Amino acid sequence: KVKELGRIIVPATFGAGIYQLSQLIDTFFATRLDEGAMSFLNYADRLNQLPLGVVGIALGTAILPALSRLIAREDADGAQKLQGTAVELSMLLTLPAAVALIVAARPIVEAIFLGGRFTAEHVSVTSGVLVALVAGLPAYVLIKVLTPGFFARGDTKTPVKTAAAALSFNVAVILVVIDRFGIVGLAAATAVSSWFNCAMLYTILHRRGHFTLTGAVMLRVGKQLLAALVMAGGLWWVTNALGDAFTGGALARAGALAAVVASGAGLYFGTLWAIGGFHHEHLAKLRRGNGA
Repeated sequence: KVKELGRIIVPATFGAGIYQLSQLIDTFFATRLDEGAMSFLNYADRLNQLPLGVVGIALGTAILPALSRLIAREDADGAQKLQGTAVELSMLLTLPAAVALIVAARPIVEAIFLGGRFTAEHVSVTSGVLVALVAGLPAYVLIKVLTPGFFARGDTKTPVKTAAAALSFNVAVILVVIDRFGIVGLAAATAVSSWFNCAMLYTILHRRGHFTLTGAVMLRVGKQLLAALVMAGGLWWVTNALGDAFTGGALARAGALAAVVASGAGLYFGTLWAIGGFHHEHLAKLRRGNGA
């Protein structure tokens, strides 16, 4: 039993280390760019990590035990339904976060970071990095949701292999774009390689017959994307209407950010409710804290 545990844990440990290695590579390239590049990347990543930690890591951790139980009972339909629900719920919260951070990148960075030695020029660079990073936010979250499909079946090697392939792809993209686009290109390479990893994980699960996105799930995710685009239009108007509030005093900045969050949430969930972009049964389970 101890040997079996080691056989499962060791690859998973290396898989977790792939992320740290990726961060090391990004740091290596960032420190060779203009002064401050690493700081801009770190500032943008703080905003990117919030939805990733709240949604992606939480859902990935929550579904693993339930998925393992279903697979142990040989309930293939239940396992398929659970992962489909996890994809739907993850996109329900991730898509609006990604779109909002893209549309309101500059005002958000201004409100939180502008001041002192952090100038308007620094805001421009950090905003560009943020947009590039969050373009991959849905992929970062989906990786956390798809990986339990392997772990629950005792396969900890495949996610390591796909992560290593994505890491190599990331380096190749960086070498192509970094001279022209600098730190923004570095962030974009991370996003592109994450989508590459996500595509590999889903393709393998699909070919093995372990998970397939159903038409119903894809339709609801499509409606979620539509609602997020409607929200994007509203946020563009709100951020322009608020104008200098994002660079004013502390209370003005806090109020402007609160207005962005409130208007974005209202537009997104209002539109989603109107077009039927979520499954009421799933939301009821989420409120009860029972994703299974």
